[in-house]
Amino acid sequence: MDRGEQPSTRWIESVLGIRVASSEVLVGGMSSDVRRLVLVDETSIVVRRPLDRAWLEGDPDLIRREARALDILATSEVPAPQCSTRHEAGRVALRFVGSVA
Repeated sequence: MDRGEQPSTRWIESVLGIRVASSEVLVGGMSSDVRRLVLVDETSIVVRRPLDRAWLEGDPDLIRREARALDILATSEVPAPQCSTRHEAGRVALRFVGSVA
């Protein structure tokens, strides 16, 4: 893992006010760049950024809806990540709390 000087790293540092120690690309997604960012306090966050700009332009509420769905799930018994923050330009940051297995 490296520190990953990239838009997701800079965005998380500015929004959360904490430095990113390292970045790891997570594989398996087809439509998004997904990275696990380890913060200097040893917690981690996953940032998902859709790669298809036309998709976001055609569905500008995509990230807002995803964040809202995660907020609703947070009040239920369904194991789901917490939405830490979102960016209208198409990024969502997720915290995985407990076990989601």
